[in-house]
Amino acid sequence: MLFRSGFAAEPSMMFAYPTRLADLYTPDVERIYLPGHNSADVDVTISVRTGDTGPRPARSLKLKAYQGVQKVMGLISTLDCKDKFIFDCRFDTDKNIAHVIDHTILPVLFAQKTLSEHLGEEVEIHVVLREKASNLARRVYEAVGIPAIYTDDNVTGKIVDVSTNELYSTIPELFNLDLGDQDSPDLIFVPRRGDRSIINNDEITNFLEQKGFVTYYFEKFTPREQWKIMRHAKVIVIVHGAASAHMSFNRVGLDRCTEAFGGVKILEIFSPAFVLRGRRYLAPILNGKWCAVRGQVTPEFLNNIDFKDWGNELSPLLGPIKKPFKVDVNSVAMALEY
Repeated sequence: MLFRSGFAAEPSMMFAYPTRLADLYTPDVERIYLPGHNSADVDVTISVRTGDTGPRPARSLKLKAYQGVQKVMGLISTLDCKDKFIFDCRFDTDKNIAHVIDHTILPVLFAQKTLSEHLGEEVEIHVVLREKASNLARRVYEAVGIPAIYTDDNVTGKIVDVSTNELYSTIPELFNLDLGDQDSPDLIFVPRRGDRSIINNDEITNFLEQKGFVTYYFEKFTPREQWKIMRHAKVIVIVHGAASAHMSFNRVGLDRCTEAFGGVKILEIFSPAFVLRGRRYLAPILNGKWCAVRGQVTPEFLNNIDFKDWGNELSPLLGPIKKPFKVDVNSVAMALEY
């Protein structure tokens, strides 16, 4: 089965930490214009084959060696699920909520809906996760009602493949899940702790709370609670990271009862060493708007991002990319006004 999926993002702005690059004598907030972006339609192919998944993909030398010994000794076992539709999620990490939502849950829900319509009967897809999958992944799949099989072995069944996870346009429908009722504020701020956190977090938090924002550290909440918090928020200020994946569940501007308020407004705060605009492309799908604030550029950040020969090794897990950064309150204020 072949489908097409595309999206368009309106022009927007990024407000960066005051710098003398903007004015030598009077450091000023940089205002960076981001032109509109049109994503061409992407061909999406869903296929089903009777066969097996193979064992869990080996990413470490230790696992490769272990699987090699098992193969030589004939110890690789196969789990028979021939009557089940199977989607193997072991190609990606199960410890990062953004990867789980974007790379596996979205294509699984899309394939499940499409196959059900095509076959004229309700289809249930089982996902395959590694035997020692994270508790996060277990809770998330349970919350969305997707049954999971936990194994490092080969699995046989009706294997489902989705050619791409670029399925933004399907999010409003697929993620309109029954999450239960929960009162949540209109204005929320989601900071980070640890890697890529804000150095002057108290200053930014106090500024936003004076404007009516409620601060949520998502580490304190279950995935379902996190989705509920995001679900009816009208303005979201969030430090870029995995937590931003929860915005896919937002309904503001999509439900008829909220049309008067338009779509969700998203202000994403970035480390200068880790600017990724993927959530910018989510905003128009949610009938919303997006803009950004970038933290202070330091010599260490700049040397490692622009003046180091990374080759193909650039990774968010390396060195200065993970470090906390400072954010200018005035740039946040300008972004909110924008």
